Amino acid sequence: LWSGHAPVPGAATALERLRRLGKRLYFVTNNSSKSKDDFMRKFEGLGMGHGLAQEDLFSSATATQLWIQTQAAAGTPLKKVFAIGSDGLKAMLRDAGVEVVKGEVTPEEATISPEDMAKVQQDPQVGAVIVGFDRALCYYKLGYATLCILENPGCKFVVTNQDFNFPCNGRLLPGNGATVSALRTSVRREPDLVVGKPSSFILEHLIATRGLDPARTLMVGDMWSDIRFGHSVGAHSALVLTGVAKTSDVERWEEPDLQPDWILDSVEGLLDPTKVVRTPGQRPAASSSVATGSGTARPVTTAPE
Repeated sequence: LWSGHAPVPGAATALERLRRLGKRLYFVTNNSSKSKDDFMRKFEGLGMGHGLAQEDLFSSATATQLWIQTQAAAGTPLKKVFAIGSDGLKAMLRDAGVEVVKGEVTPEEATISPEDMAKVQQDPQVGAVIVGFDRALCYYKLGYATLCILENPGCKFVVTNQDFNFPCNGRLLPGNGATVSALRTSVRREPDLVVGKPSSFILEHLIATRGLDPARTLMVGDMWSDIRFGHSVGAHSALVLTGVAKTSDVERWEEPDLQPDWILDSVEGLLDPTKVVRTPGQRPAASSSVATGSGTARPVTTAPE
């Protein structure tokens, strides 16, 4: 829908036309750095706010809140977490009822030496490390997270997403996956949970609470994780070529659940057949090989026909 501060041409018109056709629209993003208020302002500033409600927006931070709530409902509530991420993510964690330990890092801590890091005593009550996109990532944050995961019994390693890159003003920049990879290497284990795409966590929530029918739902996005996200619950998928992935990337995605049903020049292709690059009948035959790819707010529309 946008790249940086620039809207994708025709996106606002396409969303408005879809609403007029009676389609329900939900927006799912792996961006964990902004609150729902921030996203509402973004949509409104780009001329896409008409008909949009906060309850139609789902971010990986929203998904993290939902996970915290499920822990409490299961009788294993979290008291404290350590978060690598933005102030927006930390605020949403607090809103979910948990204490965020070391919410601020001092300038001295940001340049800490390994010798001094080894003297730091992490809070033993931290029950989960939450990893989101953090422009102020530093050795202290990685060190504190490592100590919690390795030394606090039962501490969960939870990440908002593992996107390798994200598009900004026509260029690809490091995504949260770069931070996750650093911490994964340090603790020598995989995350216990990925709450954002391509995990089915958010879509399962929408199915349970909004009555979404996967057979009549279309996931639209610009990278492999969007496609796998839709297919994880049996929904249809459409890849738009206005973001991360290009047709040359799709040719290398050989796992069946990575192959989009449709490829569109842009979201305008949802309504304009001249902007459809590939239809379901043109999908390649399935292969058993493994492929990966790399992801701003994505629309989930119902009733793809």
